[in-house]
Amino acid sequence: MFKSQSKNALCMVSLVISVLIILVVFSGCAADNDVPEVAEPADPIVLGVLGSLEYTTPDGALKAATLAVEEINEAGGVKVGDEYRPLSIVAIDTRDLEPGIPLHDALAAVEKLLHEDNPDALLVGPTRSEVLFAAMDIIADQKIPHLITIPFSPEFEARLTEDYETYKYSFRICSNAFDIAGINATAGVFVSEALGFDKKVFI
Repeated sequence: MFKSQSKNALCMVSLVISVLIILVVFSGCAADNDVPEVAEPADPIVLGVLGSLEYTTPDGALKAATLAVEEINEAGGVKVGDEYRPLSIVAIDTRDLEPGIPLHDALAAVEKLLHEDNPDALLVGPTRSEVLFAAMDIIADQKIPHLITIPFSPEFEARLTEDYETYKYSFRICSNAFDIAGINATAGVFVSEALGFDKKVFI
């Protein structure tokens, strides 16, 4: 009787295992058929960073932009219409703060970034104001947002006022030279009065 019960138990275990295997196989087949197609990854929004990247300010701006892009992508990207798109960065060193770098070399770097990497927007530079003014027409032809964070010349505002339709895609998001001079002068007067300085230095 014991042998018979053992044999029956073994048969039951074998039957259960066989049924489980069959269920797993068939459920796997059904799952393969029911899996929805994976959507193609959305095209990234390409941000081009221009600047003399061997120098602290433009290099720091590139690092800040890179950090921001990483955080935005980790959060799912930017919603455009009904989809979320990641951001990506392409950067080029315009070298326009280096001594002896001619204007046309810096402009060649701008054109290289625009035509080879096809950015959807530009950030930071060019770094030197005279390079920015020479590049503004090249950038305006692309009709993409251009967020300027370093060049200080008030000539930028003058150009925008005179020909808004051409340059309406460019935005200064930093102070200009007049603002910076005013801030420094105000700070100097405050420190002089607070500390009782009676000597003046003119720069």
